[in-house]
Amino acid sequence: MLKKLIKDTKANNGREKLVRILEATMSDEEAHSLDNVLMSQIKNPQFVVLGIKTGINSDAPILSEIIQEGIEDGSINTEFPNECAEIFMLLVNIWINPVLFNRNISETLSRLKFLQMLMKQLGVDIVSDKLIKQILKRHSYIMEDKNE
Repeated sequence: MLKKLIKDTKANNGREKLVRILEATMSDEEAHSLDNVLMSQIKNPQFVVLGIKTGINSDAPILSEIIQEGIEDGSINTEFPNECAEIFMLLVNIWINPVLFNRNISETLSRLKFLQMLMKQLGVDIVSDKLIKQILKRHSYIMEDKNE
């Protein structure tokens, strides 16, 4: 799905392309069809480690390529595209996960706002307000299902 999104997403620059891809990924119901199954495994340390490895080894390089596009077109300003992609993946997939750390929506929002500020300071301003709302919506569904 991510490869198709990258191919099909039209944007004026690398930053805009990455923002659109992140927002599209978060809003795609099919991409999240297994969220409840995955959340049932979140307490399994091997599952968490596998998620970290996948985020760093598979997903971060894809983000890094688009960050590099943004550097080349001037829409992103960082000397560390690989590292920014990796830290983004670690924080959004692990640190912000409300189930893994048993956080409520308010605490999750605080971490998302921090991530937004951090990425902006790193020169990779890719965490839009729309993305934050989409992540919170997704996490509220997960938390509702977890509490049922």
